[in-house]
Amino acid sequence: MAAPHLAGVVALIKSIHKNWSPAAIKSAIMTTADRLDLDSKPITDDYDRTREPAGLFAIGAGQVNPQATIDPGLIYNIMTSNYIQYLCGLGYSDKNVSVIVDRQIKCADIDNISAEDLNYPSITVTLDPNVTKTVTRQLTNVVISGAEVYNAVVEEPKGASVVVTPNKLGFGGLGMKKKFTVEFKITDGSMSKDQESEGQLLWRSPKHEVRSPVSVTFA
Repeated sequence: MAAPHLAGVVALIKSIHKNWSPAAIKSAIMTTADRLDLDSKPITDDYDRTREPAGLFAIGAGQVNPQATIDPGLIYNIMTSNYIQYLCGLGYSDKNVSVIVDRQIKCADIDNISAEDLNYPSITVTLDPNVTKTVTRQLTNVVISGAEVYNAVVEEPKGASVVVTPNKLGFGGLGMKKKFTVEFKITDGSMSKDQESEGQLLWRSPKHEVRSPVSVTFA
């Protein structure tokens, strides 16, 4: 039943924010989702009947909060040109990308981006020992009135450090955009190859909380 419920939430958002892109709508749904259930307890994974807290790959961003999606504060937007950069960065041929976007594309003439740098509302990286990895994200203000200042609050994945730069962002007018970087580095050499660790990045203002799930896989 998740699909029809989400379709209804999308229709609700679109009725209020008629000019929002699909990516903006998805961002609003993901960044306002709840990590806890209605009893304020961690959402559990019922698949194997253990009732253990569910991981990111089971619950995604969390439980959708329809009311919060209407006023997310900030969104991670993605334009068509960004998807083209992403496809080229994945190594698709000019012919394949051209077929997908229905126009002629030359990846050599485009600033390609890695999958990790696509402006998605969550962050997933693979970390090699002794290597620092940095990803970039851009936030867009969707609050009609009033300036807000957001502070970054990080829940670091076990075994990795996370540094957000800058760790404070100020937004004034509607549509204002601000970029930031997130730097990852392994801090625990005992983490095994292909082990996964989870955390979160929260941008918090007095009125809004914009949450991004963070996943790290150790190489």
